[in-house]
Amino acid sequence: MGKSSALIRFAFGSHDNPLSAVWRVNIAKKGDVYIHNIREFAGDVHFSLHASGKWSFKLGSERHKLQPPWKNSSGNFWGPVIFYRPPSWPLPAIPLSAATDKIEWLGTPDANCLFLLKLMYSSPNVRILPAENERLLVDSNQAKLFHDPMHFSILLQHRRLTADEMAPARHLEHLDFGESPPDTIELVRVSKTPQGPSAIIFELYTLNK
Repeated sequence: MGKSSALIRFAFGSHDNPLSAVWRVNIAKKGDVYIHNIREFAGDVHFSLHASGKWSFKLGSERHKLQPPWKNSSGNFWGPVIFYRPPSWPLPAIPLSAATDKIEWLGTPDANCLFLLKLMYSSPNVRILPAENERLLVDSNQAKLFHDPMHFSILLQHRRLTADEMAPARHLEHLDFGESPPDTIELVRVSKTPQGPSAIIFELYTLNK
């Protein structure tokens, strides 16, 4: 990866009630953007948004392709969209064992709502302005896309769940944790959205409810 500049460390929940792993966003000297969880807090998950436009994610030792950059009608490019849906019941706090003073805690969505982290690229002279239900987390001119200098932004959006998003999840049925499942797990899922960008979905579950 080479020398990189750390833009932000973030986690959902709060210092007293962490509700996700801790994630870090870096931009390398060549303009590649990297998003990964901090291994001291969780398993190894790594997203690579290379300046070439070839994007991928790594789960442990396995690497998979992400959808390529998606250009909207305004001429800006969307990276992956991160969805965070809070648990619908109280969960035990995730223990953090390292220094947390540099973490930006993003809080928890309201009832029947979720958070979206929108990763966007724009021309160097174009700034992405947050909407009324958004706030700007990252604003950097160090990234590149298709090897051209680009402005890179991350916006945090808070919105209500749709009817489809409120449907019970069924993807836990085929998970096998053996005889001693953990009390709490965080799932990281990746899929394609109808518009084109990859969706990265963070969800918390308790297995002993």
